Amino acid sequence: MPFTYLGLPLGTTKPTVLDMAPMVCKAERRITAAMSLMSYAGKLALVNSLITALAIYPMGTLKLPPKIIEQLNKIRRYCLWKKKTEDAEKCTPLAAWDMICRPKKCGGLGVLNLRIQNEALLLKMLRKFYNHHDIPWVNLIWHSYYNGLVPHAAKPSGSFRWKDLIKLMPTYRGVTTVRVNSGDTALFWKDMWNNSIYTTSFPRAFSFAANEDISVQQFLATMDLAATFRLPLSMQAQDELRQIQREVSHFTLDGSKDQWICTWGAQIFKTSAYYTFVFRDVQAHEGFRWLWKAKSIPKIKVFGWFLLSDRLNTCNMLNR
Repeated sequence: MPFTYLGLPLGTTKPTVLDMAPMVCKAERRITAAMSLMSYAGKLALVNSLITALAIYPMGTLKLPPKIIEQLNKIRRYCLWKKKTEDAEKCTPLAAWDMICRPKKCGGLGVLNLRIQNEALLLKMLRKFYNHHDIPWVNLIWHSYYNGLVPHAAKPSGSFRWKDLIKLMPTYRGVTTVRVNSGDTALFWKDMWNNSIYTTSFPRAFSFAANEDISVQQFLATMDLAATFRLPLSMQAQDELRQIQREVSHFTLDGSKDQWICTWGAQIFKTSAYYTFVFRDVQAHEGFRWLWKAKSIPKIKVFGWFLLSDRLNTCNMLNR
């Protein structure tokens, strides 16, 4: 049975939706009757500064259940679109929620996507783990589960919190590249190192690999070809093997810790950079960037966003 410590449910079992319900109730209490009298700009500021901010603290430690994220999104939608009419209060959205949650420069209103933000905050913990930061929990996990093993090639083990982070390892590896020093934390074939992923760069040689999850350290230390490949090799595989040997011939392992660096060029992993990276393929008109940089009050900017997005209640839109 989990108990509350520093505002978070703490226990040996994974928190249920019921354990996280107090956070949802706290967000519901932030909704006031005065919201129906506020402008969309005021509601947007309220959603970001009050309701969304409540979820940031637990998301930095826990992976929120999908139902909790759904309930928080429901509260945020109600807060943003709530409107008082002569008949009753209505909540009619003028734009899709996915569109609202895009960054402002990507054509959205800048409301945080809680699922992506939750991943970004948890990936910061993986950055500390893979880069061997001198933190007690990092040292404990390395010595308990991965002594001489590559973490993402080993079987899942540990508490439910760590297993949630294990599920994010493919995501972290997809946005980072390894600067090999010792080679004991990176896979030779499947990780991005030496500016390429050898699985895709040398597919024929990889098809003859005896151990697909061999580390860079083990591969470079092995002198016996039969220990790393299933012989005999085809002619194409031999050509790729010779190319691999030329590429790794200059590598010398100095024994220091490997460095995992973000693919967007930053040395330090930032949640804001990852959040922007997720929306890198979303194309938006340049007018949205000009709109949010304009020196005008937020009310005018939000009205301009509705105008550029064709989301105003005009006669043409109402007739659709």
